[in-house]
Amino acid sequence: MGVKEATHVLRIIFEARKRGLAVIFITHQVMHAMTVGDHFAVLIRGALAADFRKGEKTREEITDLMAGGEAMADLEGEIESYMSEHAGHPPPPAH
Repeated sequence: MGVKEATHVLRIIFEARKRGLAVIFITHQVMHAMTVGDHFAVLIRGALAADFRKGEKTREEITDLMAGGEAMADLEGEIESYMSEHAGHPPPPAH
């Protein structure tokens, strides 16, 4: 969606909220979700990766989470740990 279309959709969602209606809004646009949402769920490959309320996470934290940032951080930690344990030792031969 372009900016004009997105603004229109967000206004509709806001009007629904004012009337007390619940809206499930599925988007990859963090800014759109944060503008109108109050409760968020991040799904990765259909599995719940996070469930939080507005204000509990920053836009950057949400974006990192959506992009697999936590998994990458875990991998980086594993690599750093391995490298420090094996410092000065030659790597095993590749097969």
